[in-house]
Amino acid sequence: MRDADISLRHITRRRPEDLARTFVPEGRSVEAIGWIDTQLTALERRLDKALRLRVGGEQRVLHVEFCFSLRDDVPDRIFEYLGFLFTALRRESPRERVPPIESVVVVLTGGRRRLPPTGARRTAWPERRFSGVHFKIDAVYQRTVAELRARGSLLWLVFAPLARDATAAKMRDVAAEIRAGAANYEEQVDLFTAFLVMATVDPWRHNLLEEIRMLTREMETELILRLPGIKELVQKVAQERAQQLAQERVQQLAQERAQQLAQERAQQLAQERAQQLAQERAQQLAQERAQQLAQERAQQLAQERAQQLAQERAQQLAREAEQRGELRGVQKGEQQGKEQAIAELLGRLFARRVGRTPTRKEERAIVERAKAVGPGEVEDALLDLEGDALVRWLSEPVSR
Repeated sequence: MRDADISLRHITRRRPEDLARTFVPEGRSVEAIGWIDTQLTALERRLDKALRLRVGGEQRVLHVEFCFSLRDDVPDRIFEYLGFLFTALRRESPRERVPPIESVVVVLTGGRRRLPPTGARRTAWPERRFSGVHFKIDAVYQRTVAELRARGSLLWLVFAPLARDATAAKMRDVAAEIRAGAANYEEQVDLFTAFLVMATVDPWRHNLLEEIRMLTREMETELILRLPGIKELVQKVAQERAQQLAQERVQQLAQERAQQLAQERAQQLAQERAQQLAQERAQQLAQERAQQLAQERAQQLAQERAQQLAQERAQQLAREAEQRGELRGVQKGEQQGKEQAIAELLGRLFARRVGRTPTRKEERAIVERAKAVGPGEVEDALLDLEGDALVRWLSEPVSR
């Protein structure tokens, strides 16, 4: 309401006679002498809502209040203001009679129900005759566009957005009348400013604000900047937007930096993991190679030891046979010694692999296979084959 009050007070001060003519009885001449602008120093109350008039040659005073709605406290406010106004006028000219005062309340919004043409503030006792103040009620929002136009002034056309039958087409007509009727560009700006402010009130939910802005597009920037507080608002919005953009930029840079650091860290971790896996693989291969070499070396040593034991055993058996006189020949003794040594050595390997000593049949099979394929292949089989598989292999026929 503050913006509306400021805008309306501004244009009514430019067109005081247009304001007064609506409330003066028909057929009476009216002349605006000037606005009363005084102050009750004791109460620090400024009185600037009353207009001095000369109606039919007589002095009158018109007091106008613009109200957003007709609240319950409006009669009290009117009575209070009239008291202050009467006191101020009496102090200005103590030897003269205070001229008659008429109060008018111009209501901008409210319900659909028709407001009464007059209001009152009673101060007398209920059982007494009326004593107090009456005031006129002008509910402009309940008027039609035609009724406002009939008042014959551009002043009242600025209230057209409040009319109950306001439409976009009618607002285009009103805007054209304001453009054509304004005395100069400055007055046109003032009238369109009030026109826009009234569109923001919108008591009937016509939603004509955007339409009216389009109608005033040529002077929209200037009109908006003349609205009370708009320049400050624009500056504030610009500052807030600049701060918002700066914060968004900082956040964006922070996110980009975080992503970059995350990527670098991921790459570093990937490299470290690859190196770790490579080291582990190298160690695994080294261990496997070491085990393989150890097995090969063990097999080689076992073969060498078996051959050594076989030779030693053969020599021992030969000597024993020679001593007992049972030696039939050096070659036969050596052969038997070798077979016995092979049987003993390979029998021990068999026992270690199968978990028991070989039977006589298995010993013969071992010796026969050693004769047929060689001790080394039999030894390999004893080292490579497991339990049951080794027994099955010995039981298979020997292929010579």
